[in-house]
Amino acid sequence: DGESVTEMLREIGPYFLTVSGDAASKNFSFLCDAYLALPIDIIKRFKLVAVGSFSSNSIASAKNKFLKAGLLESLVIFQGIDDKKLIQLYKNCELFIFPSLFEGFGIPLVEAMTYGCLILSSNTSVMPEICGTAAKYFNPKVVEELTYCIRYVINNPEEHKSMRENIPAQLSRYTSERKLVCFNNWLTEVLQTNNDNRF
Repeated sequence: DGESVTEMLREIGPYFLTVSGDAASKNFSFLCDAYLALPIDIIKRFKLVAVGSFSSNSIASAKNKFLKAGLLESLVIFQGIDDKKLIQLYKNCELFIFPSLFEGFGIPLVEAMTYGCLILSSNTSVMPEICGTAAKYFNPKVVEELTYCIRYVINNPEEHKSMRENIPAQLSRYTSERKLVCFNNWLTEVLQTNNDNRF
């Protein structure tokens, strides 16, 4: 199984990661648009990898965008991935991008910090509270803001050290008790909206 993970990473090459889903609030279509608006040299260097639960229509829509741009090979979508592979995707991504419009908690952000990701997150809802100074933020309705954040972090390696140095202090806020309260709040919201999708 370790070999399959290594092979998976080898086949993908360098990449940006998102953990997303079908809900409009996840803003996955926006992320695709922003990625495709990047300079071609960045697109050629880094694929976009999406992990989550997507309908066939959502996958077809995303692939169609990339196909029209002649960049279908730059999009990789994983569904039903096991935890071991997801952890490795977190650990090896160049950037973790979270464009969500609204979250009850935002579990993927805590996971991304846990595995030392460089995080670009939307500046709405609970996201700034979760990541604090351990992330760079953008307006999740303005493509240009996200493309600027991506270019800035990619082209300024000195930012990587400071972003990662801020992770331990931010994670320390999440004691077991706090995590449980946040998780219960998130679960309540999920049940209220009849959405049992973790992502």
